[in-house]
Amino acid sequence: MRLIDVPGRPRRWLWLLTVAVVMAATATVVLGGSPRAIRPAATQAGIMSAGSLPGGSGGVPRFYLTVSSNGTAAPPRVQVHRSRDAEVTGMLLSPPGWRIQEVSAAADDRTFVVAESGLGTCPADRFFRFSVMGTGALTGLRQVAALADGMVEALAVSPDGTRLAFVSVCTTLAHPGPVWILHVIDLASGAVTTWTNAVTAADPGDVAEINGDSLAWTADGRSLSVAYQWMPYAVNQADLAVLLLNPSGGSGTLQAHGRLVWHQVRGCVRCVSDAWISPDGRYLVAAATAGAIGPGAYRLVLERIALPAGRVAAVLFSTTIVSRVNGIPALPLWGDGSGKYWLVYAGTRLGWVSDGQFHPLQPLGSVYAAAW
Repeated sequence: MRLIDVPGRPRRWLWLLTVAVVMAATATVVLGGSPRAIRPAATQAGIMSAGSLPGGSGGVPRFYLTVSSNGTAAPPRVQVHRSRDAEVTGMLLSPPGWRIQEVSAAADDRTFVVAESGLGTCPADRFFRFSVMGTGALTGLRQVAALADGMVEALAVSPDGTRLAFVSVCTTLAHPGPVWILHVIDLASGAVTTWTNAVTAADPGDVAEINGDSLAWTADGRSLSVAYQWMPYAVNQADLAVLLLNPSGGSGTLQAHGRLVWHQVRGCVRCVSDAWISPDGRYLVAAATAGAIGPGAYRLVLERIALPAGRVAAVLFSTTIVSRVNGIPALPLWGDGSGKYWLVYAGTRLGWVSDGQFHPLQPLGSVYAAAW
């Protein structure tokens, strides 16, 4: 594997066993596996003026990553963006037979991991780590951790970048439930710790679905929070709970190895759909539905819940979303390593939130995962 300099553009990075140079035409040299070409980064001229975002000043991360698709037939892609002007500085596509599922960042804003899943209801998974340079170019790409099984639904890199936590979901003949598994991988030793819960007819009252994207590390790396539902497919997430886990405490069940830090009761009016532990472990940042305000229209909020009291201490952001599908919409969001800044997908707009203000960004395509 080599990194190729394209004249007049920042250095690009290559995926797995493919070397590609994009100039007047795309040339690909296959060293093994399927061909995979890096595409030239698209400049988002006219979206916002340079300097309209802090871009690293005041603690705002200098770069953010998105996983998006231009349509159902288009392969997912990862794009690296500068925060100050949203310009794309790097891009990659999913190879045939694989789909980029999630992306996560370490606390340094320069170390990222992407997860890919194969095809089927219990596919193989693989993970790649890389760095973003000060110019926005990508470097140091390498595959990390052993292959895992199950569709990746959540991914969280530890603050120091040495461990990888992810949730996979798998459906088999033996476990048609399906089964959600939480994994923590030590990237240096390869050691894997897992916690499993299954939805079965024999035990419908057990912990069921682990919420996708609801994984977060404390700043010291000693604890990992995970949101889940007490009962299978609870209506309006009314049975949502958050558990704090010691990732070094050994494999087993979530119940035996975790400590319940918050849960909401049935019949909630202000229902939380996802929640993450703060870096200092003192509160939760939660995405909640504050109620319907019209036909298909809902007020969604980002709020801080104080621990251990469990009371809402502050509303960080509020927006209104109109949904044309059945069910109550959620507020997709992704936090940075400090827990102060959040990428939020409000309706059809992606932006970042600070002090209750929404600062719009416009990456190309429909974003379904992000990190910074």
